[in-house]
Amino acid sequence: MLRQVTSLTLLVVGTFFLLGCAANRAPLTSPAQGGPTWTEFRSAHFTVFTDLDVEEARIRLAHFEQLYEALEHLLQPPADATPTPLRVVVFDRDKDFAALVGPDHNVGAYHKRGSVLELDPSSTLVMHGADLDDETQEVFLHELTHQFLALRFGPLPTWLNEGLAQYYETLRIEGNQISLGAPGAHDFSEQPHIWTSWRGNLIQTQIPATWAPTVWDLVHSDRGSFYGLSSRPEKPEELQKRSVTHYTAAWKFVHLLSNGPDATYRSRFDAMLGALQAGTRPREAFLEQYGGDLPRLQADYQRYLTQARLSRRHATLPPPKPRAPAAQRVLEEAEVHLVWAHAVYSDSKEAMQLYRQRLDAALAASPDHPETALRRGIFFFHQDQFDEAEREIARGLKARPEHPDLIMATLLIQDGRPTDAKTGGPSAESSELVARLARTATSGVQLALAGFFMGRQGQVEEGLRMVERAVAKAPLCYSCKRYQAALLASLGRYDEALAAMERALGISPESAGMKDLMQQRAQILDQKERAATKPAAPAAAPDAQAPTSTP
Repeated sequence: MLRQVTSLTLLVVGTFFLLGCAANRAPLTSPAQGGPTWTEFRSAHFTVFTDLDVEEARIRLAHFEQLYEALEHLLQPPADATPTPLRVVVFDRDKDFAALVGPDHNVGAYHKRGSVLELDPSSTLVMHGADLDDETQEVFLHELTHQFLALRFGPLPTWLNEGLAQYYETLRIEGNQISLGAPGAHDFSEQPHIWTSWRGNLIQTQIPATWAPTVWDLVHSDRGSFYGLSSRPEKPEELQKRSVTHYTAAWKFVHLLSNGPDATYRSRFDAMLGALQAGTRPREAFLEQYGGDLPRLQADYQRYLTQARLSRRHATLPPPKPRAPAAQRVLEEAEVHLVWAHAVYSDSKEAMQLYRQRLDAALAASPDHPETALRRGIFFFHQDQFDEAEREIARGLKARPEHPDLIMATLLIQDGRPTDAKTGGPSAESSELVARLARTATSGVQLALAGFFMGRQGQVEEGLRMVERAVAKAPLCYSCKRYQAALLASLGRYDEALAAMERALGISPESAGMKDLMQQRAQILDQKERAATKPAAPAAAPDAQAPTSTP
């Protein structure tokens, strides 16, 4: 009996010792330094990188797939849509997650949008913990909704795009029942000041209803009102106030249209969405349903702004689809550091220091890893260290001469050098490099960039066909649409180019690269106006500089 008690005591002590080691381990301790194993899981719709226990990770992935199928059932994207799997990074511990966010973090999850340091336009969701809490689930559903909306519709007005994303982020599943329309993170109240309340376990910020835009102003608002952009100097707090107010108004207005006071609201909203899906322009689709009844709509909206008790929509969850087991593999030491670098929260000076640390650690772990050379090359380029950037990429190409991302980075870095920093080496339009990229490209952004540089070399029609292949392969690649717009404009097909830019703006992850995209659209508009006053000229190669990263 004493032996059994002693064995049990040793087991308990050992368990607490291991738990204590995990709790006290320094943030971002890699596997080679005594940290946990990192595993990649690939399913039909997600690529997950995590240090969770394998069984916990599979449970989390199954939950992701369930939420995906619920949204797919409700939003009905085209049957032939093939979105790129969403990247998700899941940390087991909060302190590892916090190390990437910074000391002032107050979020449970975040959406890492296209960064200047990434060639691939796909975004990443970063979160922590084995359980998907309400706040994290809302972030997850919000970004997933944007994907489904982009697959189903053409360009949506920002109020509708963001209003629907906030509406569907409230999705909850109990048994086989889906509910939609719970209170959001922000709401309006009759109080003249900001205050907070509780919605379940989460805090809700109450905004004065007097700040809310009218229906007419909301549906005519521009992207800058939502994303904190302005063509004139404004205080950051004013931009933030306008952004939060417009997001909240868009959510409450969509809630009214979807769950509103009577069935008529729902049927009219469904009719408007159907018209948008069929290709009707947003303004015409809205006015067709509500143009003759705007005073009543404004009055109902005004009352709804401060309505706290909100009705829910309900639907039945369809039976789960048969799914192949997720593939899994253990990440190498260098790959772990690269995953962490990719997940760094922002492009601030402090974040870039952390990014550089991860790149240095990846280099130390595996000096010949091509992804390390790629990331370091792009990093040095954005630090204006052009020679170092080219050396890193050349080092990677020496080991992997047919690696399309390394070829692509070479073209972008050589093309992006300032004139006084250009060397006498091969130009960004080097026929050999472009031909090699065209031969090896597989992803949407690789195909699009190969096509763009073919156009730069005078092969505009051939380049455009390659970019169109890219768009078909990666329908949510907004940089692909940007390259397409540049080539179309060079052919004088300005209306098609502007339509491509609208699509790029519509599918870009919220504020990612918005200023650059809007600037390119303005340039094409200017080209169109100038062309209208001049005689037709033969097609010319696009003269715009290629973006050195995802726009």
